[in-house]
This record gives sequence, C-alpha cells and structure tokens, in this order.
Amino acid sequence: MDSNLLKYACACLSVAMFGCNDEMHLRDDLSWDGGNIHAEVVQIKPFQENEIEKSLVYGSLVFEHIKPTGAKVNLTCIAISLGGVESESIYVDSVAHILPDGYTLGKDRTKVPVYWKMDKHLDVALAGKHLKLFVKEGCGI
Repeated sequence: MDSNLLKYACACLSVAMFGCNDEMHLRDDLSWDGGNIHAEVVQIKPFQENEIEKSLVYGSLVFEHIKPTGAKVNLTCIAISLGGVESESIYVDSVAHILPDGYTLGKDRTKVPVYWKMDKHLDVALAGKHLKLFVKEGCGI
C-alpha cells in the first residue's frame, strides 16, 4: 500500500474514532440552589501574561434556573479545572465589556459565552482532558 494512502487511511480512522479536535467538546454539570449549570469547553488558546505561559479556555455556561427573569448571578464564582489546571478568572466572551459579577439571567434558560483564564499553560488539544465545573470556596452564585 502507498505510504500516503496509508497515512490518509489512518487519519480517516482517527477522525472516525475520536473526531476532530475542533469539534471535540468537554462538558460538566453542576446543581445549585437556583437550578442547574451546564459547562461546555470547545477551544484552548495559548496566552502569555507577564512572560508566563498560560491558556484561555473558551466555551459556554447554560443556566437552567428557577430564579425570576432579570435575577443576577455572580459568574466570578464559577470556576473550572481542566486537565488538573484550575481557572484564575472568568470573562463573558462578548464584543462589549460585560461585568461577570452581576450577570442578568433571561427567562428559564440562559446561555452565556465565556472564557476562563487558566493559571498554567495547557496543551491546545482537548482530547484526554477532564473538565470539572465547580463553585469557588466561600463564594455564592
């Protein structure tokens, strides 16, 4: 078999078995007194801060809530651990600057595009990583 054909066959088999990195999504869920939070991570990008290699992790939070429309949640209390590395901070992924400490919920279900700044560098591949969603200790949503 031609070596290029063999490489192509292996690549196709790998995609069929594991999917493409760009299409991999990691998910975790968390129950809270106001309902449920679902986190999804879709991408990791390298980031440098004060000559320290870190990462930005992009995804979304979905709130299925029982709070009334217009209630506010403190997104800064919601953190992730990815591959054993914990997030430092969270930001709403928007063109406009939105404060995460008083985010307004919509009706029943609210999806928020977010990204987390991680305290260490992560490999950009999502394969093999474990996502854990949690509320920071001593913090209330």
